[in-house]
Amino acid sequence: MAPGRRGSPRPPAPIRRRLQNAPAALLFQGQQHGAMQMATPPPNRKRRSYFDVRSPFFLPLWRRVAVVAVCVAWVGVEVLAGSLGWAAFVGAIAAFLIYEFFIAFDPAQYTEEDDP
Repeated sequence: MAPGRRGSPRPPAPIRRRLQNAPAALLFQGQQHGAMQMATPPPNRKRRSYFDVRSPFFLPLWRRVAVVAVCVAWVGVEVLAGSLGWAAFVGAIAAFLIYEFFIAFDPAQYTEEDDP
């Protein structure tokens, strides 16, 4: 960035040309244009939360048990390493997963929604 200029530096020339030549509809609707893709969900699709683990991937019992076992094992690793803060953080994640996967589990909530 040149001295005295404010704001972010300009992108390199090849990227600037792509941005200038791209139709606005492609840049703002999440469609792919060249090497760029904007991260927006497809239309008519519910955006998932980061903490929403109710995915069809977790419907088999062995996957839910494996994820919880990895978290609990990682808590042990962090305790043995002396990082109690990270152990508490991963322990909270493990507790959340135990609640979601085994206590409040309802198989009907773990299906893909295809609303038109």
